Amino acid sequence: MRSTENISVLCVGQDNLFADLPGCAVDHVPTGTTITPLGTRSKGLVRRFPAIVARVCSGKYDLIVLPAIDFRWAYDDTFTKRAVRRIVSAVLRFRPISACVNRLLSRRATRVIVLDRYDSHETLADYLRCVTCARYYFKTNLRETDNNRTYTITKGRECQFKFLPYWIAIENYQGHGRPDKEIDVFFAGAVNSEQRRVAIDRVRRLESEGFRIKIVEGHLPFAEYLSLMSRSWLTLSPQGYGYNGFRHYESMLVGSVPVINLPDPPIVHDFRHGRNCFLYSPAGEDLTQVIKDALSDKSRLLRLAAGLPEFVVGQHSMRAVGSYLLREALADRDGGSEEISDAESAATGDSRYSSSLFDQCAVTPAAGRRGGT
Repeated sequence: MRSTENISVLCVGQDNLFADLPGCAVDHVPTGTTITPLGTRSKGLVRRFPAIVARVCSGKYDLIVLPAIDFRWAYDDTFTKRAVRRIVSAVLRFRPISACVNRLLSRRATRVIVLDRYDSHETLADYLRCVTCARYYFKTNLRETDNNRTYTITKGRECQFKFLPYWIAIENYQGHGRPDKEIDVFFAGAVNSEQRRVAIDRVRRLESEGFRIKIVEGHLPFAEYLSLMSRSWLTLSPQGYGYNGFRHYESMLVGSVPVINLPDPPIVHDFRHGRNCFLYSPAGEDLTQVIKDALSDKSRLLRLAAGLPEFVVGQHSMRAVGSYLLREALADRDGGSEEISDAESAATGDSRYSSSLFDQCAVTPAAGRRGGT
């Protein structure tokens, strides 16, 4: 594997996951307003765009990161977004054009990967058939049965599915942790799934048993939301449109232990019952007992909560996810070498962003995932 001063990355998407990684030179092409709470957007694209195109054409990038595009997405909120999606879909589906685009993206030794952050468990096979140069397809909410599965796009073209960790802008949550707790269970947010409706109704019944419950059905101002969460022992975090959500990690960053339903169907994740969260059954039958057991030992909750920010920073910050993607996408570059070049080591070797928890992601049957203490 060739050794260079920097790994050169072109990141197309809402967030720049590779910003400020040591040994990594990145160009970011934003695709719209990010869904990441208080995430920032790159500036100066118009000025940099000609140089970016020139680097793509000359094969100067080591890695090109593309967003997955759901051609059938029906929730664009403006005419412009709907029109752009239709145009991109039509262009990529036209084989002569898509063939040229794929040859351009994969010039020389450039590695191309796709990031899928959609809530759905399904991989976007129709999009992959248009982006035949993609080597890896990273997805949140990835079914366990799809993890590390090789997908044949066309004859002679294969792509491997891999787990994509959810990421969060950690700098927005500094200084919000509080040791004094006055709420037992907190939830605030839209009730947009049956799992949430059932979970909220079950938790509300605990008020009659003397538990301090704070439920807000709807959105709060961000500062008030974090203040209430930081004053809570537990944060109820049932899945909404998808299994992953920012609330899981927001609560960890402010010192409130999340209570999360097990995924159904089983997906790849790194939640551990009694270690970084509390997990309950998908239907919620055991939810109240899980909460009672957790609240029975407050000193244990304090110890658990104290380590949660480090877990999020090390595994779900933008920097940690960018480091993980570099490691996974480039480890076998140039003939399958197992050694990472000096530049790649610099970009991915920071011990604060180790791969240990990613290597231990849950890929076991759902019934066996609540064993940790």
